[in-house]
Amino acid sequence: MKSAVRLLLASCFAISLFLLTSCSGYNDQMIKHLGNKNNYSSYSGEICDVYYYDNSHNKNSVLSLDSLPDTEVIFEITFDHPGIVQNFLGGTPNADRPLDDYKFQFHVTKENNRILKENGFYDVVTRNTKIEILSSDFIYMDSDFFFVAGVTYNNDEYLPFESGFSNIEKYITQNKSLL
Repeated sequence: MKSAVRLLLASCFAISLFLLTSCSGYNDQMIKHLGNKNNYSSYSGEICDVYYYDNSHNKNSVLSLDSLPDTEVIFEITFDHPGIVQNFLGGTPNADRPLDDYKFQFHVTKENNRILKENGFYDVVTRNTKIEILSSDFIYMDSDFFFVAGVTYNNDEYLPFESGFSNIEKYITQNKSLL
């Protein structure tokens, strides 16, 4: 009897461990949404910061560095239109709160960051620079998946949509969940 209980407990533990580890990554619904070009729209916003997290999970601003790291980065952006803020909040913004209080984080893959660096994006932008991004505004479960697929500043395209979108597709496919 004791061995049957142990076997049952070990099986439950193994199944739980499998389920917990398979929950990371992008599932089929996420891949279907983020892999559809029609789910990316153009938004004009102001850069608050561009940063990355180092191995110690410290936030480092790219805009204040002389040498740019070869890594994924986050664009922190504000918008001046309530409709745009609503897209990224998943609800109506508080009318008593200024729109520039709403700062949204947009994921830039490592490959897309390389393209931005090669095209001189970081040489021309600073905080408070108004840029145009092509991004997903996908909110799924309790997380947002705001990927940057294109970047334009001053009518110059620093990240072409086709390249940016292709890199996002590769990224989410390489980070697919087991289930």
